[in-house]
Order: sequence, then structure tokens, then C-alpha cells
Amino acid sequence: MKIAVHYFTGTGNTARAVAIMSGLLLAAGHEVRVLRVRRGSLPPEGRFDLQVFAFCVLSWSAPVMMKHYLRSLPRIRGHAGGRAALLAVNGGMMVKGNFRKGYSGQALEQAEGILRRRGYEVFLTDSASFPENWTQFVNPLGATEVEAALPLGEEEVKGFVRRLLAGEAGLFRAGLVNRIWSGAVAFIFGCIGRRLLGKAYIADERCTACGLCAATCPAGTIRMHGRQAGGNGRLPRWGAACEDCNRCINICPEAAIQVSLPLLFLHIAGHAGLTIGAIRIFTIHLPELVRLSPPLQAVLTILFGLAAVYICLWVELLVVDPLLQLLARLPGLRRFFLISRTRGFRRYTAPGFKPAAKE
Repeated sequence: MKIAVHYFTGTGNTARAVAIMSGLLLAAGHEVRVLRVRRGSLPPEGRFDLQVFAFCVLSWSAPVMMKHYLRSLPRIRGHAGGRAALLAVNGGMMVKGNFRKGYSGQALEQAEGILRRRGYEVFLTDSASFPENWTQFVNPLGATEVEAALPLGEEEVKGFVRRLLAGEAGLFRAGLVNRIWSGAVAFIFGCIGRRLLGKAYIADERCTACGLCAATCPAGTIRMHGRQAGGNGRLPRWGAACEDCNRCINICPEAAIQVSLPLLFLHIAGHAGLTIGAIRIFTIHLPELVRLSPPLQAVLTILFGLAAVYICLWVELLVVDPLLQLLARLPGLRRFFLISRTRGFRRYTAPGFKPAAKE
């Protein structure tokens, strides 16, 4: 059987799962083609008997880049080459000495829906939990805890492959309530959260300007420019296309990348302030411009509010962020913008994970 395995990985958990999966499939006598999804990735040409899609779960959703990739897949006519399976890789944490698995929310069902609309017959969806890598807010597991947690996730991957080879059908369902709340969080994160969180990254005085973060960013959104006062060279700067996969903060060899609490607060407050201001101006002047019944005014206000959230996001990213980045480079303010909780955090990448340069 000819099998394609498509995957997106941030810090290597999904890459580790795919390595286990492809090894077992090859040992079973199948032809396997492994494809890493990154910025600009296009689906391969040719026909496969089975296609497996694996991804890390970010805020109860597949990464935005992975969803774009799924939507770019060619439409399948009939069932020839249209069988597919999905594996979601969650982050888990140790709680009182026990590994607590992560939760994928609506991620699998959303990805399944995209594939079905492309004509794929999705027969198996499942998840596996590996050590948490969201170093922006959570201190990763220590080496001993990672050593204890990894085999649990690896066994889940092996179970997924056994079901895959047996042709066993099974579709994960989160339930209506869980789909609603996790879907709402995923939507906000995909449109706004990941971009603002990416803008909160900053490199401290330990940065050597090696450029590894920029070279290996799967979204290609990190650029090296400007100069650190008294430092070793150019500093990384994060663009608006950040996936918030946390690769950069975890892979930096000097642990120099931090989350700036002032930048995070100012961006969130700035976006909220711009949005509230725009809505207030609109609601004050709307009755002067258009005479509508109260229900129609309420509907129009809600629609404008949703548009204002997105428009003000780009005002924040294109106008406010360059100013904050300039201030963050000034020697007198640099120490203020480097206030962070992550300086004392450990860093985590899956054992053996070495992302290729020029992702």
C-alpha cells in the first residue's frame, strides 16, 4: 500500500510521532512518503492508497498553516485514493507525579470536516499526548518528567498505527458543548491571538544574532534586523504570520528568547482600546447618519464591532507595533521591555529534533 504522511510540527513532538508511525508502516511492508508542512508547502502529485495527516494542537485547533494546507488538497473523485486518517498531538503536563494528557477539543473534527469537503473518506481520528511545549506561559517538564512522559505518548501513536493497519474505523467526537467553546477559542486564536502572542517575543542580552530562530521558523515570519545596544548584532523580530508554535523560544541555543510582559500587555490593551474606541465612535454617530429602528441599529453595531476587531488588529500590528519595537531597542527602556516570566523557564524540544534551516 502506498501511504502519504503529511505533518506540521513545532518543537518536534509531532515529528517524533510521525517517525514512529512511518517506521511501523515501513516494517509492515508499505511504501511511505513523509511530507513536512511549512510555509508555501503544496500537496504532492500522484495517487496514494491512504493519506495520514498529523499536527500539533494549538488552542484546540490544528495550526492555521495546516488548515490552509488541507484546504489546498486536490478534490477526490469517488473513493479512489481518498481514504484518510488524522492524528492530533497534544501537550500534556505532570500533575502530582502523574502525566495528565492534553485535550484536542474540536481540532480533529474541524480538520475532518475540511477533508470531507475535499472528498476524502476519513475513517480514523485519534490523538496522542507528549510533553507540553507552550513555553510562553507554562514551564516545560524537567528531564526526568520528559523521560517518564514520552513512552506514554509513543504508545498512543503505536496504538493509532495498529488501528490504521487493521483498517479499524473510529472517529473522535468532542460533543456539542466542547465543540462550541473550543471552536470559539480556536477562531479567536487563529485570527488574533497567535499574531499578538508572536509580537510579545523579545530577545534578551544573551542573543548572539545566530539567526537560528529565523532560519527554522516554519511560518517564515522571523526577520533579523536592527541592532541591540551594546550587543552582538541584529535582533530577531516577529511578523504578523506567527503560528505561535513556540519553536523559536524552545530552540534558541542561548535561551535568549523571552516573552515580554510589557509588550504582551501593551498589545492586548492597545488592540482592546482601539476596538472599543472605534465602536463608541460608530454608535455615537450612527443615529446622526442613518435613521434605523433599534433592532437594525443593534445588528449593524454588532457587524461593525466584528469588523472593528479585525481592522484594529492590523492597525495595532502595522502602526503600534513598529513604535513599540523602536522603544524596546532604546537603551533607557530596554530593561523595562525585557521584564518576563520565561527567563527562569526550562526549554523543551523533542529528543533528537533538529529542524532544517530555511524552513
